[in-house]
Amino acid sequence: MRFRVEDVSMEPTLNAGDYIIINKLSYLFRRPSKGDIVVFKHSTKKFLIKRIAEVKDSEYFVLGDNREFSTDSRHFGVISKNHIVGKVWFHAKQ
Repeated sequence: MRFRVEDVSMEPTLNAGDYIIINKLSYLFRRPSKGDIVVFKHSTKKFLIKRIAEVKDSEYFVLGDNREFSTDSRHFGVISKNHIVGKVWFHAKQ
């Protein structure tokens, strides 16, 4: 599955305009881990890209690498595993 990075919340790792490919099968046999960059469903129409900062049971605290410009778990709380679409597997710079 392919996504385009729309904002600066993951800079310098991912920049606005970059394309990413996610692996939807990454977590079929293992749990998401601290440090993984994941795409997850945030609302009915929106996907977000963030890094897993903490794992507690099946809840994940996610943060953008560019903390000053990131809306993340500090704002909306933890996410559950069933919201995670997949792990960022590859990215191409704009």
